Amino acid sequence: MTSVLKWQKARRAQANGVRADLVEHSFVTDLRFDMAVYPPEIVELSAIHWTRVYIAAMAARMLVQDASTSVLDVGSGCGKFCIVGALTTPGRFAGIEIRPDLHELAKSAAETLDANVNFLNGDMADLDWSAFNAFFFYNPFYDALNRSESGLDFLRQVETVKERLRKCRKGTRVVTHHGFGGDMPGDYKQVERHLVSAAIFELWVKA
Repeated sequence: MTSVLKWQKARRAQANGVRADLVEHSFVTDLRFDMAVYPPEIVELSAIHWTRVYIAAMAARMLVQDASTSVLDVGSGCGKFCIVGALTTPGRFAGIEIRPDLHELAKSAAETLDANVNFLNGDMADLDWSAFNAFFFYNPFYDALNRSESGLDFLRQVETVKERLRKCRKGTRVVTHHGFGGDMPGDYKQVERHLVSAAIFELWVKA
């Protein structure tokens, strides 16, 4: 067996072990998860940019009530939250990401871990949100704020989120981690609030 085949076999075994532990609700470290599914350059960025495994599992449990829960991760990046959520809860998960490179990484990671997630590439403003009754926001527009000198693109995205959330049906659940850049609409009530990794982590439910 060549060294490449040995490496591929070892990585497949590593991914299978990560998947099995997530399904069984056993603890999985971020390094172990990341190394099983992402290239080295993404693993190096994980601690700064991507949702931690335990936070993803916690958020997913807060959002998902049963198999009828359909969750959208706005700004899904390399897909970590959706994959963990899909493997640890009965809910359905989708993520939308505007960057094609991260979208492709997310699809590859979901395939590697055999996670049933629908990853979409595009602008969240162009997506119909009516199919979803739960949402996850992990500071999704930070890049837009950094890219735009005027901040207009960032403000547009924040206002789009607020408008879409206002149109959601009663009982819609939202988890924010580091927020989304704006205030929640007034008809959303804060149900839980936690300090997690020096950041505010909140569950909101539409009254």
